[in-house]
Amino acid sequence: MNTSEIERILQDSPAPAMRVDPDRVVDGGRRRVARSRLTYVGAGLAAALLVLVAGVAGWQSYDTRSLQPARHSPTARTTSPFFTHDPTVATNQFQSSVGSGTATYSIVERSGVLRIRRGDDRSYVDLPVVGTFRNQAGIGTSTNDHDRTVVVVPVPADTLEASLDISSGVDPGGMESGGVITRSGSTAAVFVTEHHIAPSAVKGWWWRTRSGEVVASTGEHAATVGIGGGVMYQFVGQGLYGMSLPGLSGSWHGAPGDGHLASATRNRVWTTAGILPPGSTILGPVVPPSRARAVTVDAVQHAPLGPDHTVAWFMRSRSTDGGSGSVSLRWRDAAGTVHLS
Repeated sequence: MNTSEIERILQDSPAPAMRVDPDRVVDGGRRRVARSRLTYVGAGLAAALLVLVAGVAGWQSYDTRSLQPARHSPTARTTSPFFTHDPTVATNQFQSSVGSGTATYSIVERSGVLRIRRGDDRSYVDLPVVGTFRNQAGIGTSTNDHDRTVVVVPVPADTLEASLDISSGVDPGGMESGGVITRSGSTAAVFVTEHHIAPSAVKGWWWRTRSGEVVASTGEHAATVGIGGGVMYQFVGQGLYGMSLPGLSGSWHGAPGDGHLASATRNRVWTTAGILPPGSTILGPVVPPSRARAVTVDAVQHAPLGPDHTVAWFMRSRSTDGGSGSVSLRWRDAAGTVHLS
């Protein structure tokens, strides 16, 4: 394909509807809301992406080989960094700055039920329970505190990351999350949303463990594939897809035939990933001709995901002059039509 053909494809390809939503960005899934640059495009999807800001150390080779699905290994029993705290803060406390002002929430366990207090162990107010959430590990609750909603749910001790599954069309605004350990030794994930969300909007929650497993509160284990130094996953029973990659993480609802793309940038490095319909073929990256001298593509990877063999893909590019390093992906669907994403 020559330069004029590439330029024609770029010009003729319809621009996808983009939505920029920096207020949904979360820094590391932990302590503060990050205002990172996030663009995601869905085909009929109501997506809620949470971006984890991470370093890019260790990113190296250009690799276009197909990858094999990740295998499960026995669950670890050690407490993970998800529960690491500022030494000045008790392990059962979560400090939030989402929305207006700051607040400290303490998590206590009463008769197997996780409850939420505002304040520390010396001075606190028990907040009313507005919702309860159950799984095999225990019972979590939610409460409203001023303009926020606070949710606490049980997760295993080897959890590396956790997320709420919130109904499509519900906007929690900014969100913070992190792990706590109660005085009785139970481990839990806390989520604080900028806007109130009703208990009925919380469809469940999921977590990723040290062993690479991604598990939902329903007990379903996601199909996973290792890609891009992280993992992409699919909960078949819930129609939920997601990714947890260096610099990019999130989840969304969709059907196997839908496409989805997400991207984020940091330090002149562009991370882009998504899914393509079953039967799709990756043809390669397309750098805009006007940026050919300033943009390099470090990695393009793809792998089958789940029983329907949805195509998961990952691409990393970088800019050498401070300008855009965005790169398109050229692919062909099962019917033979070529697309740019």
